[in-house]
Amino acid sequence: MRRRAARLADTYVGVSPPPTTAWSEVMLPSGLCDIPASAFLRPYHTRRRQLEPLRRTRLRSGLRHAAREGRIFHLWWHPHNFAHNRNENLSLLEHVLDDFDDLSRTEGIETMTMSDVSDRVTQGEAAEAGDVR
Repeated sequence: MRRRAARLADTYVGVSPPPTTAWSEVMLPSGLCDIPASAFLRPYHTRRRQLEPLRRTRLRSGLRHAAREGRIFHLWWHPHNFAHNRNENLSLLEHVLDDFDDLSRTEGIETMTMSDVSDRVTQGEAAEAGDVR
């Protein structure tokens, strides 16, 4: 129960930006790719309404950190969680996408699927070994 409460508190008032991943950390020794989550886009809850600006600021700081440091920010969510309080959930997502768009123009951050990340990492490994044709 404490761990769950700590994760919830971290969503809103973490002491640092959400974690990001260096490109060099994606490829595991096994040859598989691991792209750890930076943040879970939790569904809106009316009891935490006052904390929403903090959550958005925290997400923005994680995106900004990833963009400026050339790292990966892996945001994930379950679309079915947006069914309740749809307007509030989609509003937050729209703000996150607007922040991403700004960082895309100013910092060059890119949107990628997990497959895109894996392809880039494995092609980079091949390029380093001289295997790219």
